[in-house]
Amino acid sequence: MLDKIGSVFFSLEELPERGSYPPELAALGVHEYREVFCKPYRIIYQVQKKHVCVSLVADGRRDMQNLLTRRLLSA
Repeated sequence: MLDKIGSVFFSLEELPERGSYPPELAALGVHEYREVFCKPYRIIYQVQKKHVCVSLVADGRRDMQNLLTRRLLSA
């Protein structure tokens, strides 16, 4: 699984804007984060100029609304 997640990380180097906005954050008007999937994991990241900063890799079966709000918005 770690190799699969790593390959997703490296694929973001080529197309960092390909991810969608996490719906839990978009509903709050937050559009600075994007997400891609490596099922069952969700990889939440930000594109900052020429860099991709991964903020969170989490099991998508969790309560993502609570997790994203607590980890990303309260920081």
